[in-house]
Amino acid sequence: MGKVDFGGVIRKACLQYVPDARVNQYALIHVGFALSTIEEDEAERTLAMLRSIGDPYAEWDGAEDGAAP
Repeated sequence: MGKVDFGGVIRKACLQYVPDARVNQYALIHVGFALSTIEEDEAERTLAMLRSIGDPYAEWDGAEDGAAP
């Protein structure tokens, strides 16, 4: 297990599938598992694309059921 930073949010992730992962490397994480390490430039392009999409919950007001998604 390792601590990973998701844009300032720190979570634990299983690193069993990437035994060569090192501190300050980028990794592709899915449902708590690191699937592979990726180069910094690829990670930056992916993060930029995700930021351009925006917050999927920004317009959601909870009026339908009163609960957060």
